[in-house]
Amino acid sequence: HGHDPDGTHRAKYGMAFFGAESRPPGMDAFDEALALARRRGETAVQLRGRECELAGPLADAHQLQGVCGDMVEVWAKARRNAWVKANETDLWEGLRYLVVGGGSKVPAIVQHFKEPPGYLKGKLRDYGPVAELGRPADLRVFPASVRNAAMPPAYRGDHTFLLVAYGLSFHTGELPHISLPGDVPPFRRVVSRREFVDALELGYEER
Repeated sequence: HGHDPDGTHRAKYGMAFFGAESRPPGMDAFDEALALARRRGETAVQLRGRECELAGPLADAHQLQGVCGDMVEVWAKARRNAWVKANETDLWEGLRYLVVGGGSKVPAIVQHFKEPPGYLKGKLRDYGPVAELGRPADLRVFPASVRNAAMPPAYRGDHTFLLVAYGLSFHTGELPHISLPGDVPPFRRVVSRREFVDALELGYEER
């Protein structure tokens, strides 16, 4: 939302996610590459949950670099799809990124997103990661049995993977209107102009 030069308030009427992409590769592919780089006959399943510990010394291995490059390409494709909707660099200032799921726990993956891809690289001010998401106050640990009606304690453990389920628990009625990329026309900057106000509307009598 915002205000016109004359002070008229213009409410935000919707929200658009430009170029959203969610596709492989993910942590399955990363773990397979990690197993190949280690050359110890391990399976991806055996390495699950230990990526941060094991991938550090092998961050430059071509197997891991290849998977991370493919992950960034997903981001790059989203950027290319979004650029045709809003192709002015200043509209992208302050862009934030967020690595989610298992990848967010592995520095070898996160470091690949420190720069935006393609044309935007080196051209944006204030590009950076989303600040700490915090912990939902109503995220609680429920007992296996619901016999106890008392309020369960707040969850204090690692909530990285719980946030996905937490987000899916909200009713869609709590969300604003959302337009998918295909429904959003290319952006055109429009400057609102004040409508002509005649003397009668201003409270004056014409003579």
